[in-house]
Order: sequence, then C-alpha cells, then structure tokens
Amino acid sequence: MGKKGSFLVGGILGFGLGILASAFLSDDVSSNIKGKITDNDMFKTLKEKYDQRTEDLKEQMTEIPSNINDDSELKDFDDIIIDNTQSSSEKVDDNQHISDDILDLKNEE
Repeated sequence: MGKKGSFLVGGILGFGLGILASAFLSDDVSSNIKGKITDNDMFKTLKEKYDQRTEDLKEQMTEIPSNINDDSELKDFDDIIIDNTQSSSEKVDDNQHISDDILDLKNEE
C-alpha cells in the first residue's frame, strides 16, 4: 500500500474513532470540555486579536475605490494604427528570401 492508501486508511480510522469516542462521551464531560475551551484566556485573546484584524482589513478594503474610471490607456490604444499591407516590392523581397532559404537547406543536405 502506498502513501496515499495509508493516508486514506488513517483518515477513515481516525474519523471513525472520533465518532465512536464522541458517542460514548457523557453529556457532563462534554459540557465540561466546552466550558474549558470557552473559559480559556488564551483562546479569548486570540479571538479578540482575530476580530480586530478582521475589522482592520474590512476598513482598509472599504477605503479602496471600487470603481475606477480611468480609461486613458484605452484612449491611447485607439491611436495605434496597425497596417498589415505590404507594397509589391516587399512581397518580391520576401519571396526571394524564402527561395534563398530553401536553396540553402537543399545545399546543406
């Protein structure tokens, strides 16, 4: 069995054992554990820090303008003219260049 198979079997076994353990856990023990988590000072300070950072981030996001109406780049692009036409003399030169390349390839063989 490869690494993926071992990981999958371990995950399934861990999930099953967690469900089984929670089924046998009494309500008193469960409420005791929940109380320890909610009364933990470290947990409370971490939650406060997280909430504060989240609020700071929300404030920063609201300060950024969502609609930017700067279309100067588009106006600059409209000024560009693309001309694909070639004069007849350029076409002859291209054809001569291609035929020269073909001759060079034949001579190399």
